[in-house]
Amino acid sequence: MSPYAFWARIAIGTSAALVTMLAVPVPAPAPQRVNVIPGAAGGALLGVLLFVALARSRPRLPGTGCVTRAQLCFLLGWAWVEEVLWRRLLLGGLALAAGPVVGVVTATALFALVHPHGRPTQLLTGAVFGGAYIGTGRLSSAVASHAVYNLLVAGTRIREPAVDT
Repeated sequence: MSPYAFWARIAIGTSAALVTMLAVPVPAPAPQRVNVIPGAAGGALLGVLLFVALARSRPRLPGTGCVTRAQLCFLLGWAWVEEVLWRRLLLGGLALAAGPVVGVVTATALFALVHPHGRPTQLLTGAVFGGAYIGTGRLSSAVASHAVYNLLVAGTRIREPAVDT
């Protein structure tokens, strides 16, 4: 992917997520069962457990100097963008219309289809992130689990020190 296409994708995704947060009222598909902070903490723990289950290795964050600020912002910010679009908008809307099981299954299947690599993994991660949202009634739980999972995956893939820009 060219740098232009990469930044265009980020701009479009972020804009779409912001617009839907402001303009599309989608109530939570489940009652809010926890407060924001415990929901995010539980989601973070879920992200660690998901990583350990899939990677079968000890979780480790990317080392200092191995991830640029831009990469870190992307890892964390894109988790938020995907959760707003896939879980809040799609899963939330489907869950309200057809029930939480249909919402999770449909949103997870579509989430896996748009990710060109690792579709079985994407099915599991999408189901876990969707389950976190439905289970807690908090998008913060799904965002935290997704962001922590992304960081831990980056910790296994990024070995060379990065130059920060």
